[in-house]
Amino acid sequence: MAPNGSPESSALAKELTLASQPHNQPRAPNPPALDQPIPAILYAADSLQILEANQAALALYGLDPQCLHSLQIIDLFTAEARNAVGLSDELKKPVSTIGPVPHRHPQGQKLIVRFVSFPCEQRGVDARIAVIQDETGRHIAQEVLQASEERYRELFENANDVIFLHDLKGKILAVNRAAEQLSGYSRDEVLGEGLERLLAPEARGRAEDTIRAHLGGSTTQHYELPLLSRFGVRRFLEVSTRVLYRNGHPVAIQGIGRDVTERKLAQQRLLESARELQRKNEELSTALKQIGRAHV
Repeated sequence: MAPNGSPESSALAKELTLASQPHNQPRAPNPPALDQPIPAILYAADSLQILEANQAALALYGLDPQCLHSLQIIDLFTAEARNAVGLSDELKKPVSTIGPVPHRHPQGQKLIVRFVSFPCEQRGVDARIAVIQDETGRHIAQEVLQASEERYRELFENANDVIFLHDLKGKILAVNRAAEQLSGYSRDEVLGEGLERLLAPEARGRAEDTIRAHLGGSTTQHYELPLLSRFGVRRFLEVSTRVLYRNGHPVAIQGIGRDVTERKLAQQRLLESARELQRKNEELSTALKQIGRAHV
């Protein structure tokens, strides 16, 4: 939509200043559609000249009656929309639906509408009634939602941690790039497969246990999960899972896992070192006792 001060806004303002000539011809009674609270505009089918508009349409476009009557219906469309092939022909059809499409506003405000027209005869003139639905709010909400989804997708894909999603039967619905790199499987290979495909043999009942715990009322679960990559490499994840709901009903489980393999291996090495030190201390103690008995 054209911002304030843009060529398009200036052009529209110039068009509106030309609307100084009064309309002296008497007008026929308004068609019923113009008496409704929904924005509606009456225009001639051949010339597309605007003949009448209700208060809701005037408020939507921020124009007074004289200004609006000086325009053709096609002037309400943005330059990009007006350049679309067949717009004039579409507006002249007895019945037409256009949009959502951007319309012009003298203050440069964003205006997205859905435009529905149907035939109407006015004092012998073949005319059209255009009923206009303002979809600006929904359009902006969709843009915000799309931006949010794109941001979530970016975070999902580029996260350092493994992120996975599976349904309530353990079937994998989504994995991120970190999961692919850690497991050695591409997402195409695992989507639709059971989560156990990625798990070490001793952990393959974990998915079912987690699902039962969640469905039993546990909102989150934290546990360690051993994975077995396609190359036979064992990795350890510190996992947190939560239930995803739709319309108040659980539909899936999302898991976020941090690779703690190096920490796990370091702990194992430390434990093995402690055991080895204890063994040597026991051997030394035994040897000292034997030496002591030999000197008695």
